[in-house]
Amino acid sequence: MDSPLLNDREKAAVLWAEHVTKNTGRSRDDIFEHVRSIFNEQEVVELTMITGLFNFRNRFMDSLQIPLEPVSDVNKIKKSDAWIRIS
Repeated sequence: MDSPLLNDREKAAVLWAEHVTKNTGRSRDDIFEHVRSIFNEQEVVELTMITGLFNFRNRFMDSLQIPLEPVSDVNKIKKSDAWIRIS
């Protein structure tokens, strides 16, 4: 949340995604109100749906021990300058 690389909308989206992922979104009215102050109702629904979809995909793939991306692709990323800057 302290990253200068993210604007307020992006930080709110990440915050909401974190609480949806942890399933704490329903018990954190303060977080929901903060997100609603930045996004309209449709945007909150879309953020929630996309977060849920990615959570489903990750759990599905992890449970079946299917890599999300081929190891060769991950290794290419790790060798790039971009990976070094963000890790």
